[in-house]
Amino acid sequence: MHKRSQYGIHIIAALVVLPFVVLAAYCHPYYDDYSTAIMLKQTGFWTYFVDTYQHWSGRYAFLLANIGHPLRFGGLRAYQWGAAGLVAGLVGSCYVLAWGLTAGSQLPKAPRLALGSGLTVTVLALLPSPAEGFYWVLGGYNYTLPILVGFGGLAAGGGYAAAVSPVRRRLLLLGMLGAAALFPGFSEFSACLTLVLAGGLLAAFPRAGRAYWLLAAVAAGGALAMLAAPGNLGRLHQTAYKWHLLHDVGQALGATAYTLLNWLAFPTCWLLAALALPLVERIAAGEGAVARLTRRPFLWPLLLLLGLAGCYCFSYLAVHLPVPQRARNLLYAYFIVTLLLSLVGAVQLAQRRGWARPRVAPSVLLGLVVLALLGDGNGRLRSEAIGRGYNTVGLAYRDWLSGDAARFDAAERHRYALLRTTAADSVGVPPLPVMPATLSYYDIGPSSRFWGNQVLALYFGKKAVWVQPTAPVK
Repeated sequence: MHKRSQYGIHIIAALVVLPFVVLAAYCHPYYDDYSTAIMLKQTGFWTYFVDTYQHWSGRYAFLLANIGHPLRFGGLRAYQWGAAGLVAGLVGSCYVLAWGLTAGSQLPKAPRLALGSGLTVTVLALLPSPAEGFYWVLGGYNYTLPILVGFGGLAAGGGYAAAVSPVRRRLLLLGMLGAAALFPGFSEFSACLTLVLAGGLLAAFPRAGRAYWLLAAVAAGGALAMLAAPGNLGRLHQTAYKWHLLHDVGQALGATAYTLLNWLAFPTCWLLAALALPLVERIAAGEGAVARLTRRPFLWPLLLLLGLAGCYCFSYLAVHLPVPQRARNLLYAYFIVTLLLSLVGAVQLAQRRGWARPRVAPSVLLGLVVLALLGDGNGRLRSEAIGRGYNTVGLAYRDWLSGDAARFDAAERHRYALLRTTAADSVGVPPLPVMPATLSYYDIGPSSRFWGNQVLALYFGKKAVWVQPTAPVK
């Protein structure tokens, strides 16, 4: 990659990250944030962990992460720092992943950093739900933290394969084992992806070393501990969903195809892939872990399909609904990694067959990346839809620069002031004037019986809270 191209991709990455960092200063807690903070303060962490695992959810890694929930230790400012930490963590994990993918390829530091910037742009440009991935901290713990853990585990694997020092190898192996133990415990979807990856890789490489069999065993054990937890079974019994096998599987496969169509049709990832092709060729021709894992060119496209289809099938069979937006953040990260590894495999195949790639000026590709990020998917050119399309980065800038984020923040702070200063134990609060798509997930409603209203009231020491002008439901 040319030096000017490297500088260009770093500048683009900085501009892509900027609005997400700024918007963290305007975010506010949601229902589960309040209820979790209340439970942690009332019962203590370990009682909360055991009770939830036994009676509600087997997401043990997610429950462990809640030991550091911002509302447990501070107020709104701590919460906003927590959201900023999720943004910074995801960006940092992209650079860590780039380091791991290029381990053993003899690439200098500069192009490896450029690959990290490219991954950052690719992940943030089409992230399905920043609101649920960053600014609803509990959602971030569920579906953004596993991305950080997964990227870190993959990076440790790449470093382990290239390491020479025995001490370094042991430390990296411990990092891989930690990631393998934690990743499946964040959600049912991370557990599904773990089983697909562990089973697929061991089937493709049955003569892998003992370390990789150990990793697979730890990961599979974590997935089973997550999926077979008493709390999961109890919750399914309460909801009493009934399977409609053929209908649900058919819907899941259709949703998988539609998801892939939309993600593959977004131009930014392909433009960045073309820009990174010289680096990919170096990785493919090397002797690093990535080069070895991609020598079967159809393995990673197959794992991509199986991973997405498995998660969609699980969701439809469990609740008859597609994977929620917050979980699609995790699936999108999985899509990016498996797509990149598929690209390395395709390049290896081309190298073996002596195919020469077409040459395109890097400046042209950078210009096309900028154009793709400036567009917002508003194909019908409706003025009311400007900035509301698929481009997550454009939407984040719109919510920041239009003042919507500041108005949302001011309205939420006004509500808090009312709840703190009003002597009455039942309080009606004004409706929010705006709900920026990047920041807002849900609002409380006019009924004081709604559980979101109830936990907000409990957090502020009130009996009832509702949105005016509708009176509370008696």
